[in-house]
Amino acid sequence: MRKRFISAVSELSKLQLWIEQFFKENGLKATFHIQLVAEEAFINIIKHGYGEKKEPIDVELALRDGFFILTFIDYCPLFNPNIYQKKDIEGGFGIILIRKFVDDIIYERKGDTNMLILKKRIIH
Repeated sequence: MRKRFISAVSELSKLQLWIEQFFKENGLKATFHIQLVAEEAFINIIKHGYGEKKEPIDVELALRDGFFILTFIDYCPLFNPNIYQKKDIEGGFGIILIRKFVDDIIYERKGDTNMLILKKRIIH
């Protein structure tokens, strides 16, 4: 499932509701940690990628092979969270939280897009 959001903090509640609905439709419950990870990634894209600009952030949700897969696609300058440590960037706590609560973080750069793929094992 894919949906487009605008890079505005006001869109966060729409994203979280959409994730909640996705889980409900699949007979699961979205945990606090999943919502926290989604919030951190979304806000980081806005704050550090787009700034004040109102640009698209595409989000994909999937369940595959026992994992919930949350993908963020943005058109910001290159930023690979896998190569940064806290000391390398301002703040850095969002990345630390994301690393703590997901099982895998995959970053891909395709053309002018960043793809952040977050995988969390789902236990029924």
